[in-house]
Amino acid sequence: MSIWMEGFKVVRTLNAAGFEAYIVGGAVRDYLLGKDVADVDVATQASPHQVADIFSRGVHINREHQTVLVPGEKGPIEITTFKGETLVEDLQKRDFTINALAMTETREVIDPYGGRQDLQNRLLRSYDAQKRLSEDPLRMLRAARFISSLGFEADQQLVKETTVQKAALQRCALERVAAELEKLLKGMETEAAFAFLQETGAIHCLPGIHITDSQLAELKRLPKQQWDSSDRAWLEFAICTGGPSSIAALPLPKKRKQLVAAGIKAFEYRQTQQRWSDWQLYISGLAIAMQIEAIRAGRQLPSIQKEELAEQWSALPIKAKSDLAITGRDLLHAKAVPGPWIKEALQAAEKAVVTKKCPNEKAAILAFLTTREEGK
Repeated sequence: MSIWMEGFKVVRTLNAAGFEAYIVGGAVRDYLLGKDVADVDVATQASPHQVADIFSRGVHINREHQTVLVPGEKGPIEITTFKGETLVEDLQKRDFTINALAMTETREVIDPYGGRQDLQNRLLRSYDAQKRLSEDPLRMLRAARFISSLGFEADQQLVKETTVQKAALQRCALERVAAELEKLLKGMETEAAFAFLQETGAIHCLPGIHITDSQLAELKRLPKQQWDSSDRAWLEFAICTGGPSSIAALPLPKKRKQLVAAGIKAFEYRQTQQRWSDWQLYISGLAIAMQIEAIRAGRQLPSIQKEELAEQWSALPIKAKSDLAITGRDLLHAKAVPGPWIKEALQAAEKAVVTKKCPNEKAAILAFLTTREEGK
């Protein structure tokens, strides 16, 4: 059962218990746009306690927004009590009209604020933009995200209010800013999205991020591609904005920041070299090397086909330090003197094997290191 059908099952269950309930928001929007529905939210007349009584496996996850999470086979369903007395009042408080849509269990669309027309016109609009943005300033960045992901245009009132209220973005939590910016970067229309942020001045009010005019120009030149990879999105961003330091303040996973840092080094290497040396390919890794070539291709720079890179990678004598035929214990046994020299020797052996100056055999490596030591 798809998550879409699981959502209808939740709605039917609430209706059968005597409560109004509807699928709402992005799921309805994506359905009407012919897109795959990835997650489903339900709005209901029932209180969180009543929802919890009906769904024994429900978990009350957000008391402020009165949300209960109900597990499903394809993902969780969020059930939220109406914000206001009725569904129409609830929809009025949603960020944009294209998200102020609801659907009954019989698939009747409820659209009190012209969201369907805005979908047809590819227009991003808020019902009372002044109130909607002041309620949650992050909606200004969300507007840019939808411009990028949907290819819509912001209406003039939304542009005006974003320009007036942009300073309030500084109050937004870094986690939420990073999440919206990542979705923006993954969209096809990043140029239009960054143009909106530039026109309104919001680009210079994002917390944790400092973007110069020249860096903004680079961001607006990002290739018109859709990326599923979060690592790719942040690497593209960092390339445009001065390297790993540009995302240092954002609460991204440590591993992602490390991958971005490694990717920046690899990108800079390829900016000065026509090919990958065996050693640089080894220390970068095949995945990063292929990503760099994809980035170069997207920027109309000379790039190497992934098949050629894979062939070069396959021919490397070792793929990781653990493949080395010698260990620190072997070196200590041979010399019987502990110390930092062991780490240095292992690194020298690793590079010698990768660059084919020495076969990956214990005796050969020991002989290489002895000759190297004598030559110092």
